[in-house]
Amino acid sequence: MRGAMGVMARLIPLQVTGGSSNVADLFDRMRVAGAAARFALVAAAAQQLGLPAAQLKTDNGSVLAPDGRRLTYLELAPAAAGIDLPASPPLKAREQWRYLGKSMPRVDMVAKCTGTATFGIDVRLPDMVFATVRMNPAKGAALVKFDATAAKAMRGVLKVIDLPGGVAVIANNTWCAFQAAQAVQCDWAEPGYPASTAAMMESIVASMTEKDHDSRLRDDGNVDKALAGGTVLEAEYRVPFLAHATMEPMNAVAWLHDGKLDIWAGVQNPTAARDLAAKAAGLAATQVHVHVMLMGASAGASRPAGR
Repeated sequence: MRGAMGVMARLIPLQVTGGSSNVADLFDRMRVAGAAARFALVAAAAQQLGLPAAQLKTDNGSVLAPDGRRLTYLELAPAAAGIDLPASPPLKAREQWRYLGKSMPRVDMVAKCTGTATFGIDVRLPDMVFATVRMNPAKGAALVKFDATAAKAMRGVLKVIDLPGGVAVIANNTWCAFQAAQAVQCDWAEPGYPASTAAMMESIVASMTEKDHDSRLRDDGNVDKALAGGTVLEAEYRVPFLAHATMEPMNAVAWLHDGKLDIWAGVQNPTAARDLAAKAAGLAATQVHVHVMLMGASAGASRPAGR
């Protein structure tokens, strides 16, 4: 799977935080990428300084010459972009590592511990209004009908919007929006799947026992023959369905202005968020700017962004 994703990542313009596999997947790749960048920067500096690349060193964002001259990476970047890179750039030996293998405090640690870190829900813009949605508790099921009379009469409510599968309430503050959403009388359609955990478990068991619901992806060898004469231990384990839920309430701030859309949100897939927002607003993806904020975690998948 990791190998396949490595190939796909080169072909699909996708940015995703997930899987908690950064070190396992990217350790060698990031070292190679960094070494290639360093090679190009040093080569560019050698050309500009008229010195052999072997005499140059790198430190704190600059290439250093023996005589004290210093060229920053920013100064060298245009020339470095034209340098032909080696197929296997030289990597630093372990004894030369400055940061790898050492405890590195997170740069956002103080802000997160003191409550000063800015999450998506903390963003405030001039003349903001606040919205919330109330959807059918059954995933994918419809909203048959609703009565928003009581909600619309509440002070601070600006609008109630009919959505596929639910309603949205726009108000002048978050609390008002929440209260008004609960005041909407909703007639929900029934789910198209078993409504209880017990019934879902029955469906899962049936998928493994009924011949027309065989869930095996492979059927190699002869299990009965292999187990004949041996001691067979059988056990069944069941766990309930768990929500891939965040500690922070799901949220986003959107500002449509001057023919473009700015969005502030803690998201695991900002490219998908951009494309979906562009479709909803009738804009091109290039007209949408997603400001990726810190997020309140989401199991292990959001550890790089949220913890």
